[in-house]
Amino acid sequence: MPDFAVTLAAARAEIREGLRRTPPSISPKFFYDPVGSDLFEQITRTPEYYLTAAEIGILENNLEEIAAGIGPRAVLAEIAAGSARKARIVLGGLESPAAYAPVDIAEEMLAGQAADVRRDFPHLKVIPVAADFSRDFAFPAFDFDHSRIALFYAGSSLGNFEPAAAAAFLARLQRAAGAGSRLLLGVDRKKDPAVLNRAYNDPGGLNAAFNRNILNNVNRLADGDFDPEKWIPHQFYDEEKGRIELWLESAADQTVRAAGETLCFRAGDRLHTENSYKYDVDDVLTLAAPAWTPLHVWCDPAERFSVFLFAGRDTPPGGGAAATVE
Repeated sequence: MPDFAVTLAAARAEIREGLRRTPPSISPKFFYDPVGSDLFEQITRTPEYYLTAAEIGILENNLEEIAAGIGPRAVLAEIAAGSARKARIVLGGLESPAAYAPVDIAEEMLAGQAADVRRDFPHLKVIPVAADFSRDFAFPAFDFDHSRIALFYAGSSLGNFEPAAAAAFLARLQRAAGAGSRLLLGVDRKKDPAVLNRAYNDPGGLNAAFNRNILNNVNRLADGDFDPEKWIPHQFYDEEKGRIELWLESAADQTVRAAGETLCFRAGDRLHTENSYKYDVDDVLTLAAPAWTPLHVWCDPAERFSVFLFAGRDTPPGGGAAATVE
């Protein structure tokens, strides 16, 4: 496995920097330890969390057109690979895929994910890439015949970036993927706030447990002593800002140590853990425009979710077409 992952020292430094901010924050990248990844997978299977079912439906219903747009002999590089459930759908439709390259910051998850995909696709090269994809990164030199790198960024994780940072991130992906690249991108759309609030506040409490579990990972990475039970999770949609916000509220006055810092919280103080922006189609086209040319846009029948296929701006004329909404 290429050694592109965030080091423990870098994680500790980033956690320290976030906790020093006003208000203090923890990057959502630190949600995904093994427990957090499992909790998120459970969330995606709840009836309230429509995003996953909507995205899977779009992929399955448009797989032939997606495969034609990506082309044969592509390396499918999944960003924030997770369980690779959606990547399996795409891989099953591609013509002679050259390899599958899951990219994730959670190194400990990649080996298991790679093994699962190898079992389902025994003749496919599987090349895990441990990397902090929120920063500049590079793919290894693929020493086998392939036509292009096709990036797959599913699950609406683009919404975790502030809009300007999202545009910069998309440009960074294009630079990493190089000439002839493709980007298959899933994005959650703006909609009725009640639908969004239900999606992030399931009655079984999985979203709350997922939010609170980030403190356990901070304890592991940064020698912290957070007591997750002393923090109240909040997940809500801010319609004016067009985003879901995740916070943890201190239930009492408390002193916490993490990353070499001593932090004093009063009851009611909040710690920010995530934003999840929701975007209409034109918003996404604008964010992607500096680096990517749109080929297709598909939406589910209820117009809750969109999947985009882009070609890198380096693609020669005639390598793509104007976007179509279907």
